[in-house]
Amino acid sequence: MESGGRPNAGMGGGVISGTPELILPDALREGGASAARPRSTTDRLQVAQTGGNDGDTSGRYGGGNSSSGPGAGFFQSAEPGSPGLAAARTVEQERQTLAQLKQLQKRILEESASCDRQIRNGMTAQSCFLNVLKYFRRGLDKAAAEGSPVAIATAPVILDVRRKVRAATSVRKAVDVVREGVSKVRSISLVQSDDTVIAELRSQQRNVVEQTLASIEVDMARAVGL
Repeated sequence: MESGGRPNAGMGGGVISGTPELILPDALREGGASAARPRSTTDRLQVAQTGGNDGDTSGRYGGGNSSSGPGAGFFQSAEPGSPGLAAARTVEQERQTLAQLKQLQKRILEESASCDRQIRNGMTAQSCFLNVLKYFRRGLDKAAAEGSPVAIATAPVILDVRRKVRAATSVRKAVDVVREGVSKVRSISLVQSDDTVIAELRSQQRNVVEQTLASIEVDMARAVGL
């Protein structure tokens, strides 16, 4: 990401605790009250799987093809009744998902910004940002479990980024890994929908995920003077 491309968000100083889950407002946990629209032949997704054992979500949301890597192939069309099809979602459900992802973004940006202070207090940069990525993935997992196609597509990308950051031999290489992850999120093709409002909401959701990961990249580079 070009430097300075950080979305506006509150920069809290909260240290990432050992709490296993992000706590989001109750209103954002609830699924849409409206009944789902009848399944459209152009509103389908096919979920890809990724391997690994770090809280891996592979297979959690359905079967798919992993040949193109994390995040790839999620929004390819599939025939009715085949594995990995998600029920059609309402505009209200997609709006709730967008609100949920924006709330997640705010929390993640606060935690990412706090890494600068934690590093000065003796924590390694990779350890701090691994925690940030862990919370980011868990938040996306929650939205994915609620049926969000964008979250289903992007959660495995964040999981893959976290594994590679953990394995990186230097912070510079870790920053490169996060930058690569931003490109992967940006390249995910959005699921087709007959509803232009839903299509726009999903585009906004993907942008929120991309901007959040890009901000983590900026904070990681800044924290170690890159």
